[in-house]
Amino acid sequence: MIQYLDRYVLYRRMLFTVFWVWATFGFLQEEMLPFLASIRSTVFMGLDIVMLFLAFVCVRDKQSILFSLLFLVLAFISTVISQGLSIVNLVNGCRDFLPLLSLPMFRELQRRYGADFIERFDKQLYYFLILQAPCVVWQFLNYGANDAGGGSLGYGYSGVISTLIYIISFYLIQKRWTYTNYFRDLLDNKLLIFLLFPTFLNETKVSFVFCLCYFILLMKIDAKIMFKMVVAAPLVLIVLFLVYNVYLSATGNEDDITSLDYYTDTYLAVDDPDHLMLLGEMLQDGEFEDDDWVVDLPRFTKLMFFPILMESSENSKFIGAGVSHFKGGTSLKLTKFATDYQWALLGSVPYIYFVLVQLGYVGLVGFIGFILVTGFEIGRYRPNRMLNLQFFLIIVMVILLCYNDSFRVGIFSSIFCYILFRSNSMSLNGGKSN
Repeated sequence: MIQYLDRYVLYRRMLFTVFWVWATFGFLQEEMLPFLASIRSTVFMGLDIVMLFLAFVCVRDKQSILFSLLFLVLAFISTVISQGLSIVNLVNGCRDFLPLLSLPMFRELQRRYGADFIERFDKQLYYFLILQAPCVVWQFLNYGANDAGGGSLGYGYSGVISTLIYIISFYLIQKRWTYTNYFRDLLDNKLLIFLLFPTFLNETKVSFVFCLCYFILLMKIDAKIMFKMVVAAPLVLIVLFLVYNVYLSATGNEDDITSLDYYTDTYLAVDDPDHLMLLGEMLQDGEFEDDDWVVDLPRFTKLMFFPILMESSENSKFIGAGVSHFKGGTSLKLTKFATDYQWALLGSVPYIYFVLVQLGYVGLVGFIGFILVTGFEIGRYRPNRMLNLQFFLIIVMVILLCYNDSFRVGIFSSIFCYILFRSNSMSLNGGKSN
């Protein structure tokens, strides 16, 4: 028993230490201790090592180990064999995927140490949620409503912190939500709802979507509603088809508005990707007089641009250009691919694009399979699933896949993974562990 307790205390303290360094280093360094900037990269590398150690000693299920090994094989083939990069590049690039690969660790900690671990981790989430209010207000008053409003995570993390605020608040409110009187429940949980206000001080537009989903999904969702949605789906498709034909008849529009090419040409401005590639290369080579002009491709343009990027760089669309191209520039120099195509990697990066560029279609399929099978435990009977919470997490995940690369951020993936596993084993009333 003593050995069990000592091991658990060690794991818990290591995890919570990593959690709070991740959670506060950015704000402390930028606002109070600027000299810490010189060791920032080293500190975060150390945190990755601790998380890797915890995942190694905690995870034992064969399925999770198999997913990790398949990822390493794919990364090795695309990075070392195909690109000829070093093992150092491979290891450094894999750090970006480590937060999600440690996902099974949170299931093991919840399963092994039960209610005590869950109660303690929930307290960390609550303290983290409260901390964001003064941090974001401080940033708003000093820098305005922009990317500086990253809360305790610091500059550039506005989207990440806003998403985390909604995820944490929604999870904690589910534990207290009775589903008997909507407005009474809102009143009883007024503090958790009030703590959403920082998301409107940093100009994160996606917050409006999360806010809408937040209050809609506080209404009860059960199997009957799901069945009705499945039954209604064919009818919805028929109606959309009829509306589509009426639209064509009324407007005389000969364009196929169901075609991906229509939206690509109309809204994404990549009807000539070869010309876009030429502009990017000219910009990178300094062939324009205006040095202030930069290419910041829209998020969806990057997704559409992926095939031509792989063809132009002579890389495989199936296994990508290898890992580590989105890292480097501090301790390690940028890879040749990142140097040649830096303009295509800068700016807002959807996570789908991040995975595709480095691991191709194979990596993207593997990522989706990993989340569904290991995270949402699709195919396993879980009588205490919290459907409302899982729907909210699915919405968050789908949006982020096309919106930004939050899953690269350690604190974000840790919180997302923990709450995801909790959603598989919560009762409808009270959020008790299974």
